[in-house]
Amino acid sequence: MFTRKSNASKVAFVFLVQQLAKWNFTLIDCQITTAHLKSFGAREMSRNAFKVKLLEALNNNGKKNRWKFDM
Repeated sequence: MFTRKSNASKVAFVFLVQQLAKWNFTLIDCQITTAHLKSFGAREMSRNAFKVKLLEALNNNGKKNRWKFDM
């Protein structure tokens, strides 16, 4: 990510997470664990646990179609 302001990507990520929570999203696939992502609460899980969570997330009634962020 590139920003002209320090920590802007962190602010953007927090805003994204809050918006997704409002839309009942339950999963963000970070793919690779880093200390930075762990600081936001990311955690590793087994493949089987991920597959279960993914099926639950796909069956969730989260936001469909185009996204328009709440202000």
